[in-house]
Amino acid sequence: PEPDPAGGAVESERSPEEHEDLARDPAHGGAITAGSLREREVGTALEGTGVLPGPIRRDPTGAAEFIDGNGQDWDVKSFRSDFPANRGGFDLETDMGKVEKELRSQHNVIVDTGRMTEALRAEVARRGLNDKVVFWP
Repeated sequence: PEPDPAGGAVESERSPEEHEDLARDPAHGGAITAGSLREREVGTALEGTGVLPGPIRRDPTGAAEFIDGNGQDWDVKSFRSDFPANRGGFDLETDMGKVEKELRSQHNVIVDTGRMTEALRAEVARRGLNDKVVFWP
């Protein structure tokens, strides 16, 4: 899926409590962390551009990050290319395996590309997974 090229962003009209709920991560006991705030930013941005059908909500089980308005689960992955793979940095095979694990669980994937190279984007395309994996920004 790609954002609407005409820029058809839809403004989210949520209460402060709803915005807070989107930042609470059930996988971490409902905590709000820097990571969960980033996930909210990614999810609401993709919802606003129409890539994710709204309204999105947190997956209460914590198995995925969000459930879109159509009931599809979405997991957010963020990989780092700014340090070596042997210290937890991006490794194409390892991290592509993480994406494929989510897909096997019937979760579509959002890849937050803020701190990574384009290698994963190319590999997703090569494997024909562009209909289940989106990249942001």
